[in-house]
Amino acid sequence: MIASAAFALGHRCDPVAIPHLLEHLHHPDAWVRQGITLGLSGFDEQAAVSGLIVLSEDLDYDVRNWAVFGLASQCDLDTSELRQALLRSANDQEPEIRGEALIGLARRKDERVKELVYKELSGEFHGDWAVEAAERYPDPAFIPLLEALLQQIGDKDRAHFGKHINAALAACQNNTA
Repeated sequence: MIASAAFALGHRCDPVAIPHLLEHLHHPDAWVRQGITLGLSGFDEQAAVSGLIVLSEDLDYDVRNWAVFGLASQCDLDTSELRQALLRSANDQEPEIRGEALIGLARRKDERVKELVYKELSGEFHGDWAVEAAERYPDPAFIPLLEALLQQIGDKDRAHFGKHINAALAACQNNTA
């Protein structure tokens, strides 16, 4: 019941719900916490962001993943506390969570993202999160990595991700001037 209410409140996008959602931030049921995460996402209010920061360190993968996505891509607030949370998440063991955190740092033009994107582009390809981060924070140092990635991935991935990789390459090449 609490989870359903949290998910529903998230769809309403009414900031009045934030304090009620925060009351259940540490609920023992991960499904409830995931509902809380979705309910808090999309707000630029400090209370909602603080709640998402707590949830970005949850033990449950889905809760943590949605919380980092909420902080990285559904929130425009830019505070040192939020950046620190994204920086911690950029070192998560899960590639999707790391990638979402990179996007959030790149959106905020945080210079620490450069080393993290470089590391991610140098490793195994898990999806285009690091590519999107490279496009949002373009740097000429990413060019050889993006070119190599385009050659390394298979035809199926190239068909799906090639356009994104080429857009990141163009952004990096345009940033050399």
